[in-house]
Amino acid sequence: MSALAHASEEVSGDTWPLAMIGLLTAQMYWSSAYRKLRSANFMSGDRLADYVDHSIRVEAQLPYREFFFPAWIRPLICPSSDPRVRRGWKALSVATVVVEAVLPLLLLVPDLYVPAVVLGVLMHLGFLFLEPFGLLSFGLASTSTYIFFSPALH
Repeated sequence: MSALAHASEEVSGDTWPLAMIGLLTAQMYWSSAYRKLRSANFMSGDRLADYVDHSIRVEAQLPYREFFFPAWIRPLICPSSDPRVRRGWKALSVATVVVEAVLPLLLLVPDLYVPAVVLGVLMHLGFLFLEPFGLLSFGLASTSTYIFFSPALH
């Protein structure tokens, strides 16, 4: 018997913990999407563009390596190298809000569970690109809750 099937057997009579974890996960994503949606600075892409631009500028002054932006990618992501780069950051900002808003709903649909998990993991990998050391534990904690949305547990 698989571990997931065993866990499903154990919680089949008590779905309260699963519901609470699902509710907390949904609240986390929806609150984040709402705050970002209300932020003109975030929705314009300026927040992310300025963050990356500043990170690249101060990287050499840091006592240890906190960011990883290879030289070949810097012209593609750094707005000071090309103002058109800001449009790309705007698209990523909007995509982040959309994914955060729909991900909890997608996780609830059994046929969409696997694509939703892939989408959530890709989003958190994108966050790791921005700040690998600061967001690793957050990404692992967030994506680990997806198992509680698994159709095998319901």
